[in-house]
Amino acid sequence: MTPLTPTRPIKSLTHQLLFETVDQLTEARAFCVQVGANDGVTADPLNPYLTKRGWGGLLLEPSPLYFERLARLHAGNDRVEVLNTGCSSRKGSLPLYYLDAAHEEKYRRNARGTASLDRAWLEAALSKQADVYDPSHISEAEVPLDRLDAILAKAGVDTADVLVIDVEGHEAEVMEGVDLAALDPLLTRVECSDRARARALAPMLAAGGRSVYKVAAEMIALSPRMREAVAIDTVLQTLGFEPYSEVALA
Repeated sequence: MTPLTPTRPIKSLTHQLLFETVDQLTEARAFCVQVGANDGVTADPLNPYLTKRGWGGLLLEPSPLYFERLARLHAGNDRVEVLNTGCSSRKGSLPLYYLDAAHEEKYRRNARGTASLDRAWLEAALSKQADVYDPSHISEAEVPLDRLDAILAKAGVDTADVLVIDVEGHEAEVMEGVDLAALDPLLTRVECSDRARARALAPMLAAGGRSVYKVAAEMIALSPRMREAVAIDTVLQTLGFEPYSEVALA
């Protein structure tokens, strides 16, 4: 069988396929952990599952602005817990930089809700719209950080079906703070468009015998449980995705 070429539509549908697979395997009762949940709407792959499908979850968002929107979205949903905190490799606090709400409408939709612990990263992202960008559009807040495993323990979370991480450059530090094999999610998705960071993340994501793929700007890790239940590796490879290797991202 000749693999397809993973075009942009195929990549988008692949992400949907992965979440739909988890939805069926868990009978629409999946539990997710989301690090960097933003407002729960903007480019959020979990939104339809948490708001319409019956999934539950623990959602973490350090930005006070985006957390307020996130908490409002899930108010009254007893399946979802939201925490105003961030994750790193150790407990502490750091300044978080984000696009000020007063200037959001000036930017393209995919730039809204952008935040990072790295000001230079945020400046580079926003300055892509050179016609509107100004350094004064960036706000700053000191935010609490803790290891993900410590946050999960306090929340009474031992395992999860899905782990989603979207932290704009702080991915490795988040992964260093959790035992992925112990949490044992069926599906792990980490946004990471940078090739060097992707290479560093791959061994962490492979913990516990996971297969790792790069699908668009996301690193995907599939647990042995998911791979045994569904021939998902065969599906992905037929769609044109190869298991992660240094060569693939060279």
